[in-house]
Amino acid sequence: MQQTETYNLNLIETTDTFSPAPLNQNAQLLENALAAETSARTSADGALDQRVTVLEARRIVTGIYTGSSSTDYPTKFVNLGFTPKLVLCFERTLSSVMAATDTDICYHSSQSNWILRIVENGFEVKQIPQAAGYNMNGIRYKFLAIL
Repeated sequence: MQQTETYNLNLIETTDTFSPAPLNQNAQLLENALAAETSARTSADGALDQRVTVLEARRIVTGIYTGSSSTDYPTKFVNLGFTPKLVLCFERTLSSVMAATDTDICYHSSQSNWILRIVENGFEVKQIPQAAGYNMNGIRYKFLAIL
């Protein structure tokens, strides 16, 4: 009786007398191989689930908001649905401003007033009259927020 090259399954030849033993051996080999594959898949799926859980805990969000500054409302709240650890905002000239939770408030280099700060569930941007800011009415700003 010959066997397959890869899995050593019994190959029944036409001249062999019928015996259930080779068929039962084949069935047992297949059963063992399937059990090993199932175990390996279950282990790999568990490891993948754990990695996904860790990655989902670290959110990175990018987006665009449109400034809406007015005399009465110089501040705009951008709702992220989570409180970030770090926020970067970019204006159209590609200058940027950053705020992190360990500093809580970011100041513009030429001003003694905040223009970006992290708050619960998002961040706030402020437009300072006749100065810099990240809430100029009608202007689109890009941001990157990391949990």
